[in-house]
Amino acid sequence: SFISSMEGVFGIKIDYSETTTSFLDFKKQFQQSFRFEYPEEDNSNPGIYALRAYDSIATVIVAMERLTHSTSSSTSTRLLDTILSSNFSGLSGEIHFEDERLSYKPIYQVINVFNLTYNKLEYWSPEFGFLKNGSNGKGSDFFTENAVIYFCLCHFF
Repeated sequence: SFISSMEGVFGIKIDYSETTTSFLDFKKQFQQSFRFEYPEEDNSNPGIYALRAYDSIATVIVAMERLTHSTSSSTSTRLLDTILSSNFSGLSGEIHFEDERLSYKPIYQVINVFNLTYNKLEYWSPEFGFLKNGSNGKGSDFFTENAVIYFCLCHFF
């Protein structure tokens, strides 16, 4: 299989919470639909793109609901303004906008493929560098210099 040919490879994976009730509910529904549509596929877990698609649709739905409860007229400009004022925790992370763009501060897991699965080695963020346990980089949350070895191997090989 493809995964077995990746034995020993280092890579990165976008970190998102897989333990919230909303994620677990979504995962169950996603897996049921995916297995029905693609029964030959082994991996039916939702990936980051499925989570982002869900969050995108949720953002539009919430904005439209807010407009229907509003007393002023609904226009495309008001819909856009309402979407851009979104601020909530989605399945893929925090959803809010700055300067009319999604404010996205990813945290990546540096992983090593081993025995048809992967091991989480470290966390890395463009904003804070290497982090302990996916923390936000405040205080003494930075990893030691040894963590850089993992990222370099992942990046260059």
